[in-house]
Amino acid sequence: MKCPHCGKQIADSSQFCEYCGKQIKKKANPKGLWIAIVLLSLAVALLAGIMIYRMTPDTGAEPAPIEPGPDTVVVTQPGPEVEDTIPKSAPEPEPKRVSDFPRHDAVRSMLSRMSDYEQSDNFDGLETIFAPQLLRYYKAKNISRSEVIENYRNYDSSFGVYGKSSSYRWETLSIKRISDTRAEVVCIKDYHIDRVDENKPSDFVLEMHFVIDNNYQVVSVYDNQLSKY
Repeated sequence: MKCPHCGKQIADSSQFCEYCGKQIKKKANPKGLWIAIVLLSLAVALLAGIMIYRMTPDTGAEPAPIEPGPDTVVVTQPGPEVEDTIPKSAPEPEPKRVSDFPRHDAVRSMLSRMSDYEQSDNFDGLETIFAPQLLRYYKAKNISRSEVIENYRNYDSSFGVYGKSSSYRWETLSIKRISDTRAEVVCIKDYHIDRVDENKPSDFVLEMHFVIDNNYQVVSVYDNQLSKY
């Protein structure tokens, strides 16, 4: 570099001119100055950002709720004025109940009552045993209940009977469902009658065949005679 005072060429690192002896004042490096200014500015900005963050109060705001879509189920906690937000769907149809017809106990009760009504000539009770119209009554076909009851009324006088009793062998009771409203019932019956003519048979073993409806009324009846004596 040149001395700013005398113009002589001197070393760049010289602090005094070796010719005129005057002090050499070096100009500041503008490039280094700009770097220092930029670094200082970044440091100030960073410090200001940290201070602003720390001074900002925490509002405790909750994140915005997600808007429910068509497949989203939203459930709220129950409260005095809070309603369940689950859409109310139509109630599921009740499963179709399978009928318990024919029930064993109901069939046995019907046969027991029938036997009691026959022995005591309880014709009003017998009317509850038979359906209004029967498909078969022993050898008769398509017979009404009133005709069946009339047959019971005439039975004793027609066959010379003055007393009768019967009992079912429950261990032989068989029940088969034919349809929703019909069932077939088979059971062996011991039947005794007191007859005016003692020479005629008075004891019978009968295989009774019934068809009953879902009201447990007889719609068909006949027997197979297994033995008599």
